[in-house]
Amino acid sequence: MTESEPSTQLPLFYKEIVALNTDQHRTLTVSTSPSGYTFAAETNMVILTAVEFFEACRDYPIVFTRDAEDTIIPLALLGIQSGENLFVDEAGTWKETYIPGYVRRYPFILANIGAAELPVCIDQSFDGLDIEGGQLLFTDTGEPTEYCRQVEAFLLDFQQQHAATAAFTARMRELELFRPMDANIQMNDGRQFQLQGILLVDENRLARLGDVVVLDLFRKGYLGLIYSHLASVKNLNRLMGMKVER
Repeated sequence: MTESEPSTQLPLFYKEIVALNTDQHRTLTVSTSPSGYTFAAETNMVILTAVEFFEACRDYPIVFTRDAEDTIIPLALLGIQSGENLFVDEAGTWKETYIPGYVRRYPFILANIGAAELPVCIDQSFDGLDIEGGQLLFTDTGEPTEYCRQVEAFLLDFQQQHAATAAFTARMRELELFRPMDANIQMNDGRQFQLQGILLVDENRLARLGDVVVLDLFRKGYLGLIYSHLASVKNLNRLMGMKVER
């Protein structure tokens, strides 16, 4: 089951997903949330697509984990402790320049409803709906507005990148390049935190790959992704510093 398919468990952040309807949502407007990114303030990791690695590696540790379907997925680590996002402050401001696409797409999402149909859906519990000055989703004649079309294009691209990322992680798994990392983090003040279920690329196994395999990884763009991930791991120290500050 992919993340965009219907499930009894809603995706992270979403509470009341409904498909956009020209009759029901003709006058609906969407604005930036008055509370900023507080909807993401209690999550310590979000899904990343591979195309995001090059920007995300500057700010976040990029790690991997297995989902419920035993698919390996990349994550941006946002906090050391469950229920915390060290990049969102009390005012709902996201501290870093790059915000993961998974976060930016909210409150919209694509969902498979019916045969081969990919309608744009929205979380109707989002607090930025029907605020004065918001963006309309439909025209008076029921056509999608330019804003709505831009949202749909972003969501479709995100889904395509999600599929491309799955191909990347599948190839890494085939080459047995992942190793587990269960870390006990000791803070200067004596507190301890555990990171479990995390996977990293094993540099020793990577170095033992044959030339033909390495060339193939390079041509597919995978080698750059791997080194972006490895460079990002140093941001774990930064997370610990942010934890101390908070």
